[in-house]
Amino acid sequence: MPEAIKAARALDSRQPEQEVREALTALGRAGQVRFWRGRWDREDEHVEVPAGSAALLLEEPRWYRFRLDERDEERLYYVNVDNIASGDG
Repeated sequence: MPEAIKAARALDSRQPEQEVREALTALGRAGQVRFWRGRWDREDEHVEVPAGSAALLLEEPRWYRFRLDERDEERLYYVNVDNIASGDG
């Protein structure tokens, strides 16, 4: 998520968190992206999050910032389903 905010800012977005949240919520509901959450250093333990639950999580500002000082930092991830189907991601 923090990377998405950085990209939105690079595009001169005035409200990057809101724009990313709205886009990901819509894409999740349309079945075009899937979400997972978990610790960045334990990829094998990530848990898939249904689109409806992800929409609620996307309301929380904490997902849009790196919290490097938190040892057990949990992150919310998303992936384009076309990348899953093609084996690219």
